[in-house]
Amino acid sequence: MASAFKLNKKDGIATLIFDLPGEKVNKLSGPVLLELEGILDNLAKQTDIKLLVIESAKPGIFIAGADIEEIKDLRVIADAETKVKRGQDVLGKIEKLPFPSLAVINGACMGGGCELVLCCTYRVAIENKKNADWLAGGESRDFSGFWRHAKVAENYRAGGITEINSCRKNN
Repeated sequence: MASAFKLNKKDGIATLIFDLPGEKVNKLSGPVLLELEGILDNLAKQTDIKLLVIESAKPGIFIAGADIEEIKDLRVIADAETKVKRGQDVLGKIEKLPFPSLAVINGACMGGGCELVLCCTYRVAIENKKNADWLAGGESRDFSGFWRHAKVAENYRAGGITEINSCRKNN
């Protein structure tokens, strides 16, 4: 599989651009999670990074969620639990980075995409019709994102606001 991510580094800012080759949408498949894990492990060791920015190269789509083709035929609970745990573990590495992270959401963001966003320290959503679900509260069931969503909401209520709800696009 060709790389799903492009990493740029400049002036202490690492920008990770998600662009799944040959697909109209970005999906969190097993191979994508493996690649993302390697990138996150590598970044965590770098002392010159001050911020990780995660964005999508797909027009109108951030991340559609888990790869349905990988999960549609799961019939054994243990297999499903293994897949969910794998997603949780990889995305949890974003939360554990030794520097802050920022998700730039410019389009549809569903399921595991919402969970990835919730793992980030900060999130910016560019207001448009395709990311209305995220702006309305999102749906994050792919990797049990309910718990992360509750944590972010609690932080917001406690006054530790780390979220910019939306930015209006002036065009």
